[in-house]
Amino acid sequence: IAADNRKSQLHFGRSGSIDQGSIKYLHHGNGSGPDKMIFRVSGSNVVTFSNPPSLGSSRGAIGVGGDHNYPTDYFHAQGSLSGKGLMLSSSNGTGITIDRGTNGALGTLKFNTDQTTDWTLGNINGESDNNFYIYNGASTGDKHISLTPTSTNFLTSISASGNITASG
Repeated sequence: IAADNRKSQLHFGRSGSIDQGSIKYLHHGNGSGPDKMIFRVSGSNVVTFSNPPSLGSSRGAIGVGGDHNYPTDYFHAQGSLSGKGLMLSSSNGTGITIDRGTNGALGTLKFNTDQTTDWTLGNINGESDNNFYIYNGASTGDKHISLTPTSTNFLTSISASGNITASG
């Protein structure tokens, strides 16, 4: 049992490296944020469990990778991923579902560069419809393409060389 501002830990060391593997629990009073549990493998922190105040009470967060102190969302992967990230694999099919809950709720996939959103796919919070949009950025004013159940609208200039045909 540790003091409020300390950590409880179990080390799986070896000669020359006491902290090669470990399970650590940092208590809230440690001065670096809310309680968290860290799993260390091969000398690196690989998974962190936390309960950040930004998610509300009794909502856990999982951080994967060594470059984060505290996960900031329900699942947070960060670090030197070397082009790797998330893989879903199944011999009989797999998929990802984004369920907004209601028309006015957020449902997006964002592409960022250094914490700045370059492109957003989906329906940004504030759009009260079931349309699918492609945005250049992160606001509703950045729409480039709108896909509705009955039409596709280009909300930007289109330039092309060669043949363009349209029908319908």
